[in-house]
Amino acid sequence: VWPAQTVFLGLASIFIFKEKITKCNLLSMFLCVLGIGLISWNGASLQELLSGQLFLTFVFILAALGSAVFTMIQKRLLDSMEPAYSNLSMFTISSIISFFPAALSGNFYLGFRLDSALCLLALGAITGIAFLMISDSMKTVPLYLVPVIQSTTVIFSILWGILFFSEPLTLWIILGSAVFLVGLVLIRN
Repeated sequence: VWPAQTVFLGLASIFIFKEKITKCNLLSMFLCVLGIGLISWNGASLQELLSGQLFLTFVFILAALGSAVFTMIQKRLLDSMEPAYSNLSMFTISSIISFFPAALSGNFYLGFRLDSALCLLALGAITGIAFLMISDSMKTVPLYLVPVIQSTTVIFSILWGILFFSEPLTLWIILGSAVFLVGLVLIRN
């Protein structure tokens, strides 16, 4: 999702928000997208990538477009609405929309488990704080930087996967992470 969102928001930044993007910014965005692409690819063969993954790729691109639109709307709302209120409004609407497919699926769980409730509270707090920090930072950074900054979650996901789930660290993940980090360093030059 992040590479496609970076492309969508980079274009929106230029054509809709009329922000200036230098050649160095474009190069750094390209390196960040390339790094995440290498991490996602992880050395799989072309046949593995294309076998049954085309629809999934389309869904991810569609999700990236939705995420880009969300970020653009969030950026536009900063002039007229506090980040806390805009996030509360957007997530309330999202919760209502998400409720219906869950309820109609027949797998709606009405039981109560304390550990599940605590996890949901913690995840909600972490997500809410993260979105508030992102929307607040959007006041000071150009739109094209937002998805690049959000993409740093890929590096943390890799780290958590290795530390907590013993996931393997491959050459492709190391290479992709290095390319991404070079792009991240160059973005502010």
